[in-house]
Amino acid sequence: MATTAALTSCPADAPRPGWVDAALGGPGGGWAVVRRSPADAGLVSVGVRGDTRDKRWPALVASSDIVELVRPQGVPRSPRPGRAGLRPFLGLKRAGAILDELFPDAWGVTGSLAFELVTGAETARNDSDIDITILAPQPLDRRAAADAAARVLSAAAVPVDLQVETPLGAVALDEWIREAGLHPVALRTIDGPRLVLNPWSLSCR
Repeated sequence: MATTAALTSCPADAPRPGWVDAALGGPGGGWAVVRRSPADAGLVSVGVRGDTRDKRWPALVASSDIVELVRPQGVPRSPRPGRAGLRPFLGLKRAGAILDELFPDAWGVTGSLAFELVTGAETARNDSDIDITILAPQPLDRRAAADAAARVLSAAAVPVDLQVETPLGAVALDEWIREAGLHPVALRTIDGPRLVLNPWSLSCR
């Protein structure tokens, strides 16, 4: 996520929705979510969140206009008073203890929970999933990863979307475990999704 001083539409000739200015000026205002999308040198692809799921605005921001950046590993873990009782936040607390044990300093929160934890805007709901990213610069052991996923899901007791971030992009942990290297999995890269046998390599079928 990045707080921004100036945003432009992406593509440049796309209209700017009327709700965008209100979103940028309201709770969580000034913050945008970094998108996995190509951008020219000196620019970063971002997205502005509105107050409903259908309100998402893709935009570009100059790197020089970013005044603060929070990576998933740096997202605070504790919600504001009065919000800690939401099921996903309770699940995050339980799952976080397991993740801290298995992936110390190498995991973080994304999605609606992260946006609320960073900005204070109440974007999480009682039925929200928990979105987790695990940093894995080196290939994971598949059996150990499967055991880790089972422990996290059991502890959270709410839906959890586990993503693995490799140097090349992100892959759904459950898909990578399920396919066992026998079939390609979808690797989300900055240039779009690619089917690969190994998320740590761009080899394909």
